[in-house]
Amino acid sequence: AAGLLPPEVFSSSFDFQLGAADAGAEGGAAAGFATLAKRDLWAVAVAFGCAMLYRHGGMLLVLAWAASRWGVVLAFELRGEGAGPEAEGLLAILPPVLVALPHLVLEALATILAAMAGVFLSLGVVRYELRSARLWRVLRAVLVILAVAFMTAAFAALLEAGLSPWRVG
Repeated sequence: AAGLLPPEVFSSSFDFQLGAADAGAEGGAAAGFATLAKRDLWAVAVAFGCAMLYRHGGMLLVLAWAASRWGVVLAFELRGEGAGPEAEGLLAILPPVLVALPHLVLEALATILAAMAGVFLSLGVVRYELRSARLWRVLRAVLVILAVAFMTAAFAALLEAGLSPWRVG
């Protein structure tokens, strides 16, 4: 739906989501690794927290927000609005989309892993006693899943930071 809106309505309607993804600066410098990593690690932490508090409902809430943001960013890139004025046609949209997709896929994986860990911990706390060996096994598994989620998010940021010169170059 975002891709079908006229250009003047698109930008004003999705400024918040584009700003959250650092996609709004036409032809500008892309965000660096530190900015991307901070944003992605916060997304993982929020996914874990929401899923821990609200279980599957929190997991769905976080994934719905992320999917809407990713849809807007991809629509923005496919419209060619992220490319400089000198690029035209496929050359205008292909590099930004190819740079954004690996990051979005890895960020989605990290978010899903974190949300799964939050659900597992929430269910483990409810089902098992504090001194139960089972609860400690659940906690250990949750920590491993969270570590993988954080490493995946950091790698996603590193990948996008490394590829972003092709997006704006």
